[in-house]
Amino acid sequence: MAYFMSFIKGVAALIFAGFVLYYGLGYLDRCSGFKGFLASLVLFPLVLYSAAYIAEKLTLGKLGSFGHTVVMVLVLMCFGAIYMTKHEKREIASLQTAARALGLNYHSEFKLNPALAKNPALQRGFMPMVKDVLAGSYRDIETIIFKYEYEKLSSDYPDHYFRTAVVFFDPQVKLPEFYLKPQSLGGRIFKKKDIDFEEDPKFSKRYYLTGKDPKAIRNVFAVQQRQALVESKNKWAIGSAEGYVVIYADDKMDEQIKPNAKEIGAYLEQTWLLYDVLSSPVRMSH
Repeated sequence: MAYFMSFIKGVAALIFAGFVLYYGLGYLDRCSGFKGFLASLVLFPLVLYSAAYIAEKLTLGKLGSFGHTVVMVLVLMCFGAIYMTKHEKREIASLQTAARALGLNYHSEFKLNPALAKNPALQRGFMPMVKDVLAGSYRDIETIIFKYEYEKLSSDYPDHYFRTAVVFFDPQVKLPEFYLKPQSLGGRIFKKKDIDFEEDPKFSKRYYLTGKDPKAIRNVFAVQQRQALVESKNKWAIGSAEGYVVIYADDKMDEQIKPNAKEIGAYLEQTWLLYDVLSSPVRMSH
């Protein structure tokens, strides 16, 4: 009977801790600065203590230290699942709010047009993933914003990269196909062949640019366009193909934008200004 009561206490404690964690995370989100730091100092040790207590009750003290540790890890995994559920719901709600503020629509599932999926800026690494899509019209141009994730092998382990990609499509603007990305150390050392601008060493040092029609691409990347890219605080990847222009910040492994209207709106405007300046030579020629 004592063993049974111990098990019941463990289950009850697990359920109670789950509720506390779920709603405690909501409180933690509303905290910032030093207050948030103090809340974290209280919450995380409490989680570990709760997991140890629950494991002790569920194992009835009969499985030894190894069995206790295994059960404790399983309990922590349950807590992790609760955290991920809460985090995902919170993020979706933020994205839906941001979409409404920007006049776009949120899509939890979204299949990219095959022509867009082949864009050179979306051919990174392996296991690519597109999710949390905002789509609609921005400044009267078809616009898509989404999380773009992929992996690259580094030594024996894959590195996970996170990007917030913005796509613009205007059937009236026919940019040549090209791919621009930050110049890598290896590219500079081994001098990978790309479209260089001898008159603009800063741009050529900062970016790797390639494409099928160098002459047409040079016409797009005139002085004003190169200057905008060099002076930007971010380094960018830009791919143009089949009328779709894909733009995203491409300097660090994690370049995701926080899922709120202010951050997404500012990022969208940054990418729009780049698209506008790159497409201006084409519009002027019409």
